[in-house]
Amino acid sequence: DLAFLPRHGIAAESLREAVRLAALWDVPAAEAALATGTVEPEAYYRALAAELGLPFLEPAFDVHPLARYPHAIVSGIAPRGPDAGAGFVLAPRGAAISDLLAHRATLAPGLALATPSALREAVLRVRGDVAAQLASEHLARERPEHSFHAGPTWRQVIAILALALLVVGSGFAAGRPALLACVALAGLPFLALSALKLSAVAYR
Repeated sequence: DLAFLPRHGIAAESLREAVRLAALWDVPAAEAALATGTVEPEAYYRALAAELGLPFLEPAFDVHPLARYPHAIVSGIAPRGPDAGAGFVLAPRGAAISDLLAHRATLAPGLALATPSALREAVLRVRGDVAAQLASEHLARERPEHSFHAGPTWRQVIAILALALLVVGSGFAAGRPALLACVALAGLPFLALSALKLSAVAYR
């Protein structure tokens, strides 16, 4: 997946270290070249597009508003925007690059290439709301015992009550109930946060 680059102006000598590292790390040569900065992503994907006979899309292109998130980013393929007509934008990585090169003669019409970062930005522009929703629900979905998303758990309630009793007891012991009320009101957010952390520790 690097052999075609010299035909598009990238010196073969600069690619040797990437090939060596790819063998050492057991990854595709293109991944090693891009990860080490041997070849800049835009230069690599522009050369790949020329090799495949496909158009290369500059950053800020549009994808279809119904592009799936995060599937389009992970798979490296998304439908193009309505103004571009039918077709797909590809941002292949790893073995997918070798597959494209091996099957270049049978590629469907309407394909275009872009860098993975440009595709990610395009998908986020049209699916940012979905990305934000998934991010906000990640903790509740993956570690519900650490989240208040569905309301406090019984562990969190017990921890809040225990901390509240501690504050109340300290106030009465000091003989200053008025000061206690002010401290209790001001400390509610701290109590809730502390309870969340304590309940998470107890859960473990």
